[in-house]
Amino acid sequence: MELETKLLIIPCCQAKYGSAQQIQQHSVSDFISAKTADLLRQSRDLAFRRSGTSIDLRSDTCPALFLYSGTMYSIEGFREEVHLAIDRGMHVLVESGGYGLVRAEEPIHKYEAQMNRTAPVWRRVLPAVLNDYVKRNHIDEVFIAGSKQYASVLRHPQWWNSVRCRWFIAHAGRGNGNPYEIVPHEIGVTVRDLLRAACRPDSRWTSTGTSTF
Repeated sequence: MELETKLLIIPCCQAKYGSAQQIQQHSVSDFISAKTADLLRQSRDLAFRRSGTSIDLRSDTCPALFLYSGTMYSIEGFREEVHLAIDRGMHVLVESGGYGLVRAEEPIHKYEAQMNRTAPVWRRVLPAVLNDYVKRNHIDEVFIAGSKQYASVLRHPQWWNSVRCRWFIAHAGRGNGNPYEIVPHEIGVTVRDLLRAACRPDSRWTSTGTSTF
């Protein structure tokens, strides 16, 4: 399957103890208009001014795919499948409470910014950024994986328009254990399996218009 017209959006994670690996680096700003890139930059500044957020500009930058080191990014085969998909032309964006959206191979600093603190900034910005990204890169299918909180930031307005959009929203379920481990584990496994199946989604993915959250 050709992957140049496919877009995968995955969440970030709180743990950021990874180290840089060999990967061709790109920024999301390389794939959107200068006007949209400026909007994203200004919004990052706003996000990092909100209470409870911080960014260490003195830290070494590291591609997002390798900086994040939590449960999802530690799933066996997860990083390898994402890296391989990027090499095959797939667009992979990481939804971040601080940066908004970054390419998986985009170098970023260590930071702290939970989405529940910055969502008021990103709800009005990320749909506009994605609308530009999808149009400029001729995306015809989008896969969004995340928690209910992260997915809700992207849900409205319908920036995907006529593009096929598939969602995987992970739920921990009452009494099933620690949701901060269960949810990222389910996301990581589901995304890895999707990529191993050449982006042929199984029943875990729901199409646009389905009431998923």
